Amino acid sequence: MRKFIYKELSDVYNKAGQFDKAYTYLMSYTMLNDSILNKNRLESFTNLALKYGTKEKEKSFELLKIEKDYEIAKNTAQRRTLYVLAIGLFVVLLSIYFIIQFYDQRISTTKIITEQKEEINHQKIRELEDNIKMSSMRYVIEGQEIERERIAKDLHDSLGGLLSTIKLQFDQVSSKKADLLEMKEYDKAHKLLDIAVEEVRTISRNLQPGSLQNLGLVPAIKDLVNRFEGEGYPDIDFQYYEMPEKIDKMISLSVYRIIQELLNNSLKHAQAHEILIQINTEDDELVIQYEDDGIGF
Repeated sequence: MRKFIYKELSDVYNKAGQFDKAYTYLMSYTMLNDSILNKNRLESFTNLALKYGTKEKEKSFELLKIEKDYEIAKNTAQRRTLYVLAIGLFVVLLSIYFIIQFYDQRISTTKIITEQKEEINHQKIRELEDNIKMSSMRYVIEGQEIERERIAKDLHDSLGGLLSTIKLQFDQVSSKKADLLEMKEYDKAHKLLDIAVEEVRTISRNLQPGSLQNLGLVPAIKDLVNRFEGEGYPDIDFQYYEMPEKIDKMISLSVYRIIQELLNNSLKHAQAHEILIQINTEDDELVIQYEDDGIGF
């Protein structure tokens, strides 16, 4: 409105011939017009600047959003990578654990197998040693039995025959001289000779029982038990069950010697009144059970 008034006043004074006032109002109009133009330019510039700034901000926001999305994607990728690495590390550790367990179990199994092999080897060595000992004992027993058989034959054939001949001589002399029977010394010598003959027979029979070779183990033990029947001897009960038909010669002889020794010990030391002897088989074993009611164990 002011610019319009200045323009109108400049035209009025110009037409009225007052050129100085017309010039003054024209300058005012020009200055005001320039001021308005500058103001419009400034507003336009400001608007442009605001628009530019808004775009820049929008670009910045977009850039920030892009950067944020990038960071989120980057973080997601990093987390995914970490998860993959963690899972991979877990799988590797689990694999290492199972591998260690496998090798540990394998080492333990190998150790157990080695120990079992060593135990088997030791057992085989012990069995070999036992077999060697048993073979040595068997040879010793066989040697003893051969020697006993020789001594028994010598006693029976040599000394027994000699004593029998002496007894026959005694009988012939007594038949020719009847008065000798009344002599106490002759009668005592005759009885001692009978005892000597019986003792030689007993020793010979104990050294080499003929019933064992001829009849077998059970009849031989029965014959052994029958020798101790009568007054002054304990009651001996011999029982046997499921005895095999054939028994090895050395086994039969060993069993016979064991029972013979047990009987002798009971008769000499135990002061027993009853003796029980049992022989039976359990699986592949021959079992001897011996009991008496005497002193000791």
